[in-house]
Amino acid sequence: MPVTSTVPPHRGVPRILAGAPARDRRAIARPGSVARWFEPFHIRQPQVARGELAAQVAAGADLIVAPAWLTHHRALEPLGESRRARAWTSAAVQVAREAVDQGLERRAEAIAAAAADTDPSQPAADPMPTPAGPVLVLGPLPDVAARPEGAHGRLLPVDAAASRDLHDQAGLLADAEVDGVLIEPRRTTDELRDAVGTVVDTGRPAWVLLGQVMTDVMPLPELLDALAEAGAERVLLPDPDPETFAMAITGPHRSIGAWWSDPTRVPEATVLDALVDVGADVLALATDATVEGLGPLVAARDRAWAARLATEAADADDLRTWLREAARRAPGGRALWVGPRPGWLPDGFAWTIGTADTLAAAPESEFRLVATDQATDPRSLARAVAHGGIVAFVGGADMLGQLSGTDLEPQVVEERRGDGIRIIARRAPG
Repeated sequence: MPVTSTVPPHRGVPRILAGAPARDRRAIARPGSVARWFEPFHIRQPQVARGELAAQVAAGADLIVAPAWLTHHRALEPLGESRRARAWTSAAVQVAREAVDQGLERRAEAIAAAAADTDPSQPAADPMPTPAGPVLVLGPLPDVAARPEGAHGRLLPVDAAASRDLHDQAGLLADAEVDGVLIEPRRTTDELRDAVGTVVDTGRPAWVLLGQVMTDVMPLPELLDALAEAGAERVLLPDPDPETFAMAITGPHRSIGAWWSDPTRVPEATVLDALVDVGADVLALATDATVEGLGPLVAARDRAWAARLATEAADADDLRTWLREAARRAPGGRALWVGPRPGWLPDGFAWTIGTADTLAAAPESEFRLVATDQATDPRSLARAVAHGGIVAFVGGADMLGQLSGTDLEPQVVEERRGDGIRIIARRAPG
């Protein structure tokens, strides 16, 4: 079954999209060069095609592209094989699904082997990311109108024929249950919007590889807004520099990644890291996406993951220090933590782990210590804590001003890592 959500599993850690393993996977073989030359590569050599995609997954790809570039009617009509469009499209997706299973097995074996080789006397290395959900399989939607129509006899007008073939292939990919459709560059913005709308109508997420010509004829923010309005789930910018990318991602609800046509176009590590820092949630290689070709993108993802782990560890240390100080100031007894259970809570209290609803429903003056790392109305905190008790909470820089309507007396105010402040306050004795 297809995956209905393609949201990145880890905020701040990009996903890696692997395109065609080699350029000739996107072209029909030369007549007579091999047996069954007229068949797409995944039909002619399914084991090799499966192995190439499995290698991408084993190397760290989170998204792969089913080898369906040549299974649409317009590619098959000149070969007299258009009747096989559905079967060969479905076969491409099946090969990709099988490759995902094989690749994940190989990845797990590699992780286990690395762990077995680790010296137990040395500190364990930080774990590297693996997909939080299944690896996604996208179906490619090339520009079918770029090929001349191969049929004979009375033909539809050019635009109508192109629209028909676009709808046909988008439907075949949806019927094959891809997790999303990857729309390849189009010649005009109208064609691109039509392709997005066609994919959205099938019920599949629409991913867009934006071509350079698009950004040449329309301001990028305007184009991104138009694609979002048409229903595009994610847009990948071609060869972006960090400054352009930062400008593009400032719009509301924009999910944007970056793509490169081949490994020679992939920038150096500092540029990749800068793109990730400003919000690129997908790094994609469209062609020659071999283990070696994907290497720089996977390395950038791994650096982002290591940085995220380091930040989380530092935040956890800060939280522990803050809670320890709040507990030191609070009388022992019942305590409430509002939010998901943290990794550590101070001893000496009977802790309740609850939500904002728990806080709202708590009897007045129920707890001696109330703590949360979520933005919370200080009035609800003050109501739930006993007179003389302690509340520890977070908020924006204006949070201190909000205390004026309560009987909470600030004891400790400190800046949070990133933004905002942490406050420890005592409720005035009754």
